[in-house]
Amino acid sequence: GLYKDSLDWKKFILVDDLDSNIGQNITEEEQEYFLNNIVGLRELYAVSQFLPNWDKARKRMKEGDKFVRFFSYLVNENDKQSAQYVAMVGDAKTGGCTFTRLFNIDEGNISDYTFDFSRFDYFDSLVWQPILSEIKDCHNLYFQTTGILNNMPIESFSSIIDSYKNYRISSLDVLSRKRESLISLGEIALFGGLYYEENKCSSTSTGPLTRGGVLELSYLPSTLVEVNAIDSIARESSLHSIKLTGNSGTEVNLREIVKRENLRALHIATHGYASESTLGFAIKSLNEYLLSNTALFLSYAYENINEIDIDNEGEGILNGAEISQLNLQDLDLVTLSLCDANKGIPGNLKMMASDYNWSLVSAFKKAGVNTILGSTTAVDDESTSQLMIEFYRNWLKGKMTLRQSIEKARNVLRISEKWNEPRYWASFVLLDGFD
Repeated sequence: GLYKDSLDWKKFILVDDLDSNIGQNITEEEQEYFLNNIVGLRELYAVSQFLPNWDKARKRMKEGDKFVRFFSYLVNENDKQSAQYVAMVGDAKTGGCTFTRLFNIDEGNISDYTFDFSRFDYFDSLVWQPILSEIKDCHNLYFQTTGILNNMPIESFSSIIDSYKNYRISSLDVLSRKRESLISLGEIALFGGLYYEENKCSSTSTGPLTRGGVLELSYLPSTLVEVNAIDSIARESSLHSIKLTGNSGTEVNLREIVKRENLRALHIATHGYASESTLGFAIKSLNEYLLSNTALFLSYAYENINEIDIDNEGEGILNGAEISQLNLQDLDLVTLSLCDANKGIPGNLKMMASDYNWSLVSAFKKAGVNTILGSTTAVDDESTSQLMIEFYRNWLKGKMTLRQSIEKARNVLRISEKWNEPRYWASFVLLDGFD
């Protein structure tokens, strides 16, 4: 109309709208255009969208360091929906980034991307091998996972395990403000050897025990061996240790202990749970609902398994929603020595295309914990005990960094005759553990 020739209305631009819309209901052609044209022609803008705080994080990285941001997005084509996985590799020296397509998941092939150790090398070929040329000659390799990659121990895949110092991080923001651990200045609390029924430590299982369950919570004898050994290592390292075993490892005691001013580390060796079925009823939000799909079990848990309530603070079943509401900002390290600590909700394309995986690890991170060591899969009771003892021996007595400690612990089992299969040593991953 009156102002059709005016430049005034052309001066207004919309900033940062791309991030909220990319990948939502786009066609294959639009997807191709975005990856091949917009990203290529407007690299700096793309970096600002997908790697917030990139410039700040680069200042904390060394010249030869690389950062890999795995991300995924939904694609709609011919009334079919799929999740496309992509790797964005950033170079600390130049600030430049490259994009590489990895794989595409649809409703028909979801099961093909469910991780198991029998296909260890197959998943390596999907995740790391397509970008090896982009990360070669890298000094420190930082990476952030997404979707189903949260459920995989990709730092132990053969392409990178012996070639790089690799660090799994929750965000670039964490990297830009990383700090040293203060564990030498505080206390460590240890939960293990728990009785899920009063004064009952017998197990009905006849085969190898795993640290996962809900309907049957077998006593885990190696968790007692584990916390006793860590307790000794801590005391020999002049670190005050608080050990809770048997009937004393209750939810009430855990809630009280995490309030201690000097507590810097928390170790929980028990059964873990991750499923599409929630544990807890008084759900107030979608976030609580999703986090209630995960839980860990403390003393007396089995006696109260049918009376679970998210508002009940004494039943011994601590789900992810309850954990996320705790104030754990003073904790430098939480070790979740149990099954499926980093496992989110499976089997859903929208969840697979989401950065957030609603796991126990996510819940502890939301509660403010600095660094978390947790499993990506089900784990064996006895081998996990050996791995954890090695980890704490390396860290507390050997004065190694957290990354060095878990790396050396893995290698001890990896070269052993009894525990050399990846399912025994590879599952545990360290989130936000820096030198």
